[in-house]
Amino acid sequence: MKLNLLPTSISKEGQHKAAIFGSAALALLGIAAAVGMTLYGKQQLKAATDEAAAWKPLADRALATSQKADEVMAKSVYIDRNLKLAKAMQEHSAVYPGLYDEVLRYMPSWFRVNSITARPVDATTCNVQITGTLQKAEQYSDIMLALLQIPGAVNVSRNGFVEGRMFVPNLIESDQLGLPIRPGDSNLPSDPYDRHEERIARAAAEPQGFLDSGGFGRPEVDDRGAMPGWSLVGLAVTLQRNIQVPDPRATLVAQGAAAQPQAAAGSTPGSSTPAGTGQVRSTGQDDE
Repeated sequence: MKLNLLPTSISKEGQHKAAIFGSAALALLGIAAAVGMTLYGKQQLKAATDEAAAWKPLADRALATSQKADEVMAKSVYIDRNLKLAKAMQEHSAVYPGLYDEVLRYMPSWFRVNSITARPVDATTCNVQITGTLQKAEQYSDIMLALLQIPGAVNVSRNGFVEGRMFVPNLIESDQLGLPIRPGDSNLPSDPYDRHEERIARAAAEPQGFLDSGGFGRPEVDDRGAMPGWSLVGLAVTLQRNIQVPDPRATLVAQGAAAQPQAAAGSTPGSSTPAGTGQVRSTGQDDE
């Protein structure tokens, strides 16, 4: 049997020495790593500082060029706004003809158009006025359905149709048969002899010869009205269209009020004022 008669303090003393040496070695390694990282950081900082100093003249030149460009753009805002106004006015020249062509594509063949005009109501709505001739009451109803097929049509109104079809009047003492008559005529007598005389009198009262109705029969007349038995009607179509014309006065006056703020923005270092910031105003006061 083997006995350990040495006290425990002797065996622990060796372990304490080993722990002290290990801790000291770790501390030295940590200090060496910290020193190395500090030196490496200083080297990186010096390299970055040297590189920034090398690029600084180029950056200064770029900043100066940018500031000069801002000044030029601030001075050219008038020209840019005027060019945009001129372009908007040129493009608007095709708005009204295009609108008329679109509306006329939905016009039935039996409706003869005499005139068509349009005016803006607001920035999203316009009103198209149409005058023309048609013959029958059915056509007077169908023309509304045809115009409501226009994309964006909100409402269609009409007026001017004169009913020309014969109708049966109310019975009176002299007319107990209820014979059909034309609008505006009085009742025909029930007595055959009196009815015959009344028809002769009405025929004699009818206009004779060249009637010159609606300008038909005269080649020098371009704007012809309604033929006998036809009606000259008016139509109003409300469409969701923006046909407001550019307003030169409001656009050119607005640039004077905006000149000083834009110039100040262009002179601020590092700022930029893009050309073409001027807006073209519109007005709905003019009709075409």
